[in-house]
Amino acid sequence: MDKDKPIYLFNGMPLQSKYNNNYTRGEKIEIVLQLENDYQNGVLSANTLKQIIENKLYGSYTALKILSNMQEKGIIKTNPFTNNNKPILPKKTIFDW
Repeated sequence: MDKDKPIYLFNGMPLQSKYNNNYTRGEKIEIVLQLENDYQNGVLSANTLKQIIENKLYGSYTALKILSNMQEKGIIKTNPFTNNNKPILPKKTIFDW
């Protein structure tokens, strides 16, 4: 992947850090919804989601949930962080509620 190429764009700009950003509350909601819509439309790749998480960009928790869902549905076979079959986010049991 090119260093100069942005990982994921929001309003034509690369995503900002999840800690130091100047997004409004509405923009934060739009980013989460855009990530979910792109996933549902088949536009997001597992590699893009992994890069969002590793670079600690805003929307990284949503990206983690989407990756976990991809693994549950069999879209990706292995956990992209550990390269094994362990789930990314383990399912909650009755005792976790």
